[in-house]
Amino acid sequence: MAKPLFFTRTLLETNRYDKYKDKLIPLPIVNTFDNNEGFPKENISRRLLIENGLRSVQARHGDIFIHGDLDEMPKSHILFRLKKCGGWEHLQAGIGGGPKSFKEENVKSYLVNNENNNKDYNDSNNEPIDVELTSDGRYKVDYDKEISVSFLSYHYEYSFNIVKDSSMGTLCHPNLAIFDARRSLGQFPERTNRKTEDIVKREHVDILSDPNFDPYKGYTYSENKNEKKNGKGFITENIRFNYVKDSDYERLRKDLFWNGGWHMSSFLPTIDIIYNKVSSYSHFTCFRYYIFESIKKKVIAYRIKKHAYIFGDFERYEDNYPMVPRSYNDGYPYNFNNKFWDELIKNNATSQDYKDQLNLLKYEVPTHVWKNPICYNYMLDRDFGIKKKLWWQIIPKVEWKTINFNHLNSEVIDKLIPANITEEFKNQMLNQN
Repeated sequence: MAKPLFFTRTLLETNRYDKYKDKLIPLPIVNTFDNNEGFPKENISRRLLIENGLRSVQARHGDIFIHGDLDEMPKSHILFRLKKCGGWEHLQAGIGGGPKSFKEENVKSYLVNNENNNKDYNDSNNEPIDVELTSDGRYKVDYDKEISVSFLSYHYEYSFNIVKDSSMGTLCHPNLAIFDARRSLGQFPERTNRKTEDIVKREHVDILSDPNFDPYKGYTYSENKNEKKNGKGFITENIRFNYVKDSDYERLRKDLFWNGGWHMSSFLPTIDIIYNKVSSYSHFTCFRYYIFESIKKKVIAYRIKKHAYIFGDFERYEDNYPMVPRSYNDGYPYNFNNKFWDELIKNNATSQDYKDQLNLLKYEVPTHVWKNPICYNYMLDRDFGIKKKLWWQIIPKVEWKTINFNHLNSEVIDKLIPANITEEFKNQMLNQN
């Protein structure tokens, strides 16, 4: 049964995302899969989503794009520096290399020569290039040092009060990649990051002048009905799976954006809504042994109470104490000045300033959360939505669209404000226009 297009309906029928509508492009995935298993469908959906996403925004060579689940959020201050500061691109793209320009003579394409019907590309003097393939149909041609670079994120469960490992990030998502339009040229790179042989030439034809040339061809795969990978092309979901387990960080020395994001798993306000997620997700089989819905909800509530991961084995997570800025107006006192960090490194990073900055980066929460601590109080204090009431459980529904938290009486506000909000923060927040 087709899934209702809830997000598209929300964009069309409500004003909830009006502020961001110029940046949001719904991409419904048509179900043409051979089976109904959760994870195969999820992986193929990722493949189609990345390809269609690049096409929909008309990605240009060198554009940065990020792929992740909705609960995997990169830190905005890291994204800002990646966009504004160069010099990090070699972590994914490598150094040097790349195909030759098609305006040069004697350049041949294993994509165009094999599949384009234009006589110029298929005459007797222009035989196709034979490119070795992997067992799953990928071309054995290196365009990048890595397929993607991961944001090393702390894995939080249910709220920022519960974390898998408080000492380090344990999840290598979301994942960043640089759109490389050269893949669609289908020719051997002149130099590569690994050793490759590439000496096949052709007579000069500029395929970029062909109106049928597809600049996104290099991000397509020919068979998307199942997960057997019996087609040919680029398997884009590998952008997500190019990571290492936390136990292998030091051994493999993989490039990562340290403390790069938050994995906000099951950050949902009530047991009923969490249960709806469990029932709709690829992991739903973990709850198949419980027949009745009421029992499944009790199991979820028990796992939350015991700080246990929502799926699989009863893995206990650690307590965490999220840090909200002392001042609502000033926000977090970040210091990303290069001289400041250089001095810290020279002094072996033992000063209190270093410890304060490290703790800030370790315990910070997303800006939208701390700026709206009443709306998202359950993210800062997991008792909300379970033992304590949420704002929409206290305020009548007829007032939801026009509600102004600044106009609530102090008794109601105190019921809805998380305990880690300072009085200074609360007063500044309530005095906002």
